[in-house]
Amino acid sequence: MSARVMREKELRLAAKCLLCRKPFGASGLPVFYRVRIERFAVDMAATRRQSGLEMMLGGHVALAQIMGPDDVMAKGLGAVEFTVCETCSTDLDRARLPIAALEELAQEEADAKSGSIAASDPGDEQEAGKC
Repeated sequence: MSARVMREKELRLAAKCLLCRKPFGASGLPVFYRVRIERFAVDMAATRRQSGLEMMLGGHVALAQIMGPDDVMAKGLGAVEFTVCETCSTDLDRARLPIAALEELAQEEADAKSGSIAASDPGDEQEAGKC
């Protein structure tokens, strides 16, 4: 994987650590992590179709991949991107946060930056639990 660069505008947006809420330079090291979390849900109908094709072809996965329709097997549910400073990245208490908690923190941070407060619809929570 090749290293990418950040221009000033992007660096300013990434300047604050999600965990300690301090600028990443406060640790004394001008090094930080930019983390992206993507959440997916598997399309079970597409998975069953692909599995059925594999069974029809005698269990030959590679052959089924070539002959199949190349369906979408997982759909994205969203993504968040955030910064973690060098200090927090090595702090065992902070580094052991579950990914779902990191995603929620990052989403709250993004909402605060955009100035919007997400209206919670009880139906959305019920739908979000279904895959």
